[in-house]
Amino acid sequence: MDVAQLDSGSFCKCKTCINAIAKERSGVASVLYFTNEMADAIGEAYPGLWVSMFAYYGTSTPPAKTMPRDNVNVSYCFYTVSYTHLTLPTT
Repeated sequence: MDVAQLDSGSFCKCKTCINAIAKERSGVASVLYFTNEMADAIGEAYPGLWVSMFAYYGTSTPPAKTMPRDNVNVSYCFYTVSYTHLTLPTT
């Protein structure tokens, strides 16, 4: 199971997400909250199944208080290249 955010520094601006961002001092707080909720539900139904959270642009500061669950793997994408704009060579 994979969870990902938009690949930008623009995070949700609803009241709930802004409160989470302020509490955790991290833009990725609400994404981690959602990932942890999924990991809890999936862990109960399917023990041993991992949930992967993809961390993109704007997520270099981890949440101050909340940690990923034991069945959550966070994969940080450190590349800043947009592959949608690359042209592959033709043969």
